[in-house]
Amino acid sequence: MIRLRGLDRETSERGSALLMTIIFSVLAGGLMLVLLSVLLSQAQASGLAQKNTRTGYAAQAGIQATLSVLRSSSVSVNGTTYGDPSRLPNTLSGTVDGLPDSALGYDVTIDYYSTDPSGQSDSWLAANALPYPLSSASGQQPKYARIVAAGKDAAITGLGDDVADRTVSALYTFTTTNVNIPGGLIKSADSSGCLKAVSPSVGSLIKMVPLSECTDDSRDMWVYDTDYRIKLANTIGTADVLCITGQQWAATPTGVTSSTANATLQLCTTENSTAHGNQLWSWDFPDSWEGQDKTNSIRSNRWLSMSGDTLVDGRTKVKSFDPAPAVGAGAASAATKQLVNYREFGRCLDVALNVIASGYLIAYPCKQDPTGTGAAVNWNHKWTYTEPTGTATTTAPQAIWVKENEIRPYCLTARMGSDPRVHATSCATPNNPTSLSALQQFIRNGDTGDSRTSYTIQFAGDPTLCLTAVSTPSTGGDSYSVIQLLSCNGSTAQKWNAPAQTMGSSLGGYKEIG
Repeated sequence: MIRLRGLDRETSERGSALLMTIIFSVLAGGLMLVLLSVLLSQAQASGLAQKNTRTGYAAQAGIQATLSVLRSSSVSVNGTTYGDPSRLPNTLSGTVDGLPDSALGYDVTIDYYSTDPSGQSDSWLAANALPYPLSSASGQQPKYARIVAAGKDAAITGLGDDVADRTVSALYTFTTTNVNIPGGLIKSADSSGCLKAVSPSVGSLIKMVPLSECTDDSRDMWVYDTDYRIKLANTIGTADVLCITGQQWAATPTGVTSSTANATLQLCTTENSTAHGNQLWSWDFPDSWEGQDKTNSIRSNRWLSMSGDTLVDGRTKVKSFDPAPAVGAGAASAATKQLVNYREFGRCLDVALNVIASGYLIAYPCKQDPTGTGAAVNWNHKWTYTEPTGTATTTAPQAIWVKENEIRPYCLTARMGSDPRVHATSCATPNNPTSLSALQQFIRNGDTGDSRTSYTIQFAGDPTLCLTAVSTPSTGGDSYSVIQLLSCNGSTAQKWNAPAQTMGSSLGGYKEIG
């Protein structure tokens, strides 16, 4: 009986252990289920956090990639690198690791502005973005690029593709200058050819070649500089700048050795009375350059013209050349009472044909004054008006006027009706605003702080209209632009006597927008 009772106790203990094992197994399984559900619930949140971090870095990578492209959108002119608006992108896509099938990447859109878009509304951003594609000849220089970069990665299971994608915007400010790129063709009077140096070296002759051969920037691009010298553009900035040079000086009343001699390329000198003779030239009627005397005080009655296909310096006064606007304005400026257009920076406001009754005004190659005082500028280029003074950035309505043959004043005048062209009409007392008609009053702007309005001339009767140089096709070799009143748009064709200004580049204004 004692043995039987022991066996019953052992059997009873084994049953209890099995029951405990089952209980603990159930508890452990339940705990594992709880832990598993917790882990599963956190997995999606963890994935979201990780994707959020990755797409933020991807958006930043997109901004940096865009910055690299913006800075490399350039063109080389005469050995100097300039930004080329026509090469600027408006979209960009890529992957962070560079692999084409990678899910982690970015999509970028870029909009360009002439005024600072910081803090502006979506409607303003859409309305004021410059039209794309941009053009180097459009007259609208982008000053700001608004970069919007969307980072993207593979979708998280159970959620949409774009969940945890991040979008970041940034503002890039270009390094900009309103110094025009110098250098252009000097065409023949009929625009069939251009002046081309035989070689870019001292002593070279200069030939008139067919326009189809005007493709070598080192020999056919010229700059008519502020020192009255005509320079081979490719040599500017080097130690040996080359200038078109006339006859050598001699001890004669005329100061030259003969009536006609070949013009050649010679090193530009600082003194006109030494070295290789005349290097100072004044552009004037009838569309050629007249030499100046040794003292740069009067004109010498010697003209650049063609003898066959060779450029010569002689007594022949004949219509010979049609310089491109990029050749330059010589010494013309506000100091000589001339209005130099910015886009066509070799052309000035001009009474067409020297005839007030012609009925329209043009932008024409700027005439010169060999005295440097402005007194010798022909009357049809000599405009009187007032610039803003002191802290003012704009003027009250005023007249802008010339004196026909230095005698009778004529004022810049708008037209009624649909004709946008301006002309000049009589105004007996232009300095008296009360004597002016409403069509003879204009507002002159200086640096207003807004590129759209700076250095423009607005019609006081409707300030939404600005004085604009509108290019026309060359007719018989006479290249000019007609002056019209058009809607103010900030283009360089509406800027007059604008000074050189430079703004450095920067990247900032980071903002997460999605």
